[in-house]
Amino acid sequence: MGRTALPEPRRIAGMAGLACLPVLVWLSWIPKDWELRTGTVGQLEHLVAYAGTAGLLGLGFPRLPAWRLGLALTLLAGILEVGQIWVPGRTAQAIDFAASAGGALLGLAVARTVAGRRIAAGVEGLTPALPSGPNAALRQPAPSAAGPAARPAAPAPPARAR
Repeated sequence: MGRTALPEPRRIAGMAGLACLPVLVWLSWIPKDWELRTGTVGQLEHLVAYAGTAGLLGLGFPRLPAWRLGLALTLLAGILEVGQIWVPGRTAQAIDFAASAGGALLGLAVARTVAGRRIAAGVEGLTPALPSGPNAALRQPAPSAAGPAARPAAPAPPARAR
């Protein structure tokens, strides 16, 4: 039997972040008597929920500009907060919106900082590793045998010792 490849962490983070979005909607628009609270301040719950979602999305979709993700999550927080006006027992509060939007921005900042440090350090996992160094051309995938474009690249000259 063949081995199955495990999904890369970036894909897992992206899918988990997308899965969090309907959970945010559900938790924002359920009636008050359906709620299960953690016992902490509601604004902290908002901050953690949005920071976690934004962090996963920031890691999972590194090519999307952070400002777009932040704007989208801030708009979602505003829509969900205003929508609570029509949910039995719920109220829309500016402080809850601020906690949600702040959590989204905090989560994105942390995710992009972590991803940036991993890229700078050359750590694999969240970003694909690219061949580098004097023999990088030798580690490139072999081209197809379909004409002149199929010729392998010439190896890089050897590094000079200093």
